[in-house]
Amino acid sequence: MKNLHYIDRGPTPISGQPWWMKLDYVLSNLRQKCQKYWIPGSHLTVDEIMLRYEGRTTQKIQIPGKPIDCGFKLFGLSCGGYIYTWEATKPGLNEGFSLDRKKYSVIILDTDIETFLTPTQATVIRLANSLASL
Repeated sequence: MKNLHYIDRGPTPISGQPWWMKLDYVLSNLRQKCQKYWIPGSHLTVDEIMLRYEGRTTQKIQIPGKPIDCGFKLFGLSCGGYIYTWEATKPGLNEGFSLDRKKYSVIILDTDIETFLTPTQATVIRLANSLASL
């Protein structure tokens, strides 16, 4: 998929739309197939995934010192090298997260204690919640 290219932005393009929205149909189909044909084990990992991109966009992320130091970033839930589900991100996506505290809060089991998470911690919870349907 090195040369996959989407040009048509539709009749009403949205400026600043996240990069993954252009690929929504393809990515959602791929995610469904990954979850349909594979049942994860008990040892799961959440890690960042970089997709190399060297073109012009304000949505690429640069992380010096990484094998892929420039491109699009995803967080993936995997087991044994197989990715079960993922969530994309872009620069500035989590800025101002404290304004929407419910999005990043959880209730501790068997208590009434509510705790607030960082955006990265909340991503891990959202990815783990995808396992609830198993």
